[in-house]
Amino acid sequence: GVSPPWVCRKASQEMAGWVSQIGFHLFTVVLTVLALASLERLPSYGNRFPAGSSNVSAICGPPVVIRAAPAPPIASRAAPAPVSATGTNPHGGGDCSAALPRYGVVAHDRVLNGSGNISVAIFIASRNEYEELNGLLVSIWQSDILEKASRVSINIFNNNGRPIHEWYRRRVPENVSVISLADRLPGEGAHLARTWNSALMLGFRDLKKPAYDLVITLQADTLLAPRWFSELRKEVPGKCGLLGLGKGDQMVTYTAEAVREIGLWDERFHNLAFQEHDFFDRAILHYRPRFCVEDISHNRIQRPIGNTSRIILDTKTGNARGRYQPVDKQYHAPLMRFYYAKWEESMGSPVPDHIIGHVHKKPSLPGYMMYDFEKDLTIDRAKLGWNPKFI
Repeated sequence: GVSPPWVCRKASQEMAGWVSQIGFHLFTVVLTVLALASLERLPSYGNRFPAGSSNVSAICGPPVVIRAAPAPPIASRAAPAPVSATGTNPHGGGDCSAALPRYGVVAHDRVLNGSGNISVAIFIASRNEYEELNGLLVSIWQSDILEKASRVSINIFNNNGRPIHEWYRRRVPENVSVISLADRLPGEGAHLARTWNSALMLGFRDLKKPAYDLVITLQADTLLAPRWFSELRKEVPGKCGLLGLGKGDQMVTYTAEAVREIGLWDERFHNLAFQEHDFFDRAILHYRPRFCVEDISHNRIQRPIGNTSRIILDTKTGNARGRYQPVDKQYHAPLMRFYYAKWEESMGSPVPDHIIGHVHKKPSLPGYMMYDFEKDLTIDRAKLGWNPKFI
């Protein structure tokens, strides 16, 4: 009845293997818990926002006005509660802890219904600027947008190449989408041209039958005026089919008509430099009668709307706040060389900030269609330099 020695040895070897596997899995679990615990904590916020604003944690409940000042009508009533699968808010008002998963991509296009007559999709590029993003969300939420728009989709691009941060889970309600851009590596640059193209494709979806009337792209360090949307509607789409405000591409409002005529952003400008130079140059070339831009910081003025502070507030952007990251700086010179090559500018000449100088020019380097979304462009693609293979 005694097992042979080789049977005992085999059993002991199998037992040792099982113990080793169990130990490895336990070790992995411990490392995962420690990694999650080491996530950055939410920064402390001060009362840095203008009159009529509050901390974004109030989004899941009634807004709290910081300073005694006349607030826009929407700020006087409770903000919409997060929408769950059952149609109720299970989080008890101010607690947004279950609004978003810790990882992954949140479903796009969680629509808010307003009482206006125009639909708008808003896309915000954010990369670790949680305090600034907090202010922007509040300025949107406490503005007049739900009075003047029929449907509103608010989306945040998690543009830092890392999993969705704890901040989003705790502070962003369910009716705001967070889209994690998986093609960004940690520590990589912002790739704003690629980000803005994602916004245009997700927002319009189809250039012949756009899902939204307007798409608005914003950088996270933007603050909007209390009645910004009413003022914007005075200019778009009646006077301007494309409107650029703020510093560079800080705030751009698009119609599908403008994108059909101009095309998408050139993703070869793969960081934070010269992508808006190129896009606005092409706008002045192909869409001048309907293109409005008022960017005093770069001397870009074309069909100015006047008094831009009624829409966008003058705030310190990344460079002025010392937040221009080294990974962005290192690409500035190569992208300048590419810009000069594309537009046949000689290196060493002043950067052609005044875009009117390019009204009779066309780029010397060809562009290429990259997305099926571009099939409905009405632009003269031969003039722009599109590869005939894709026309």
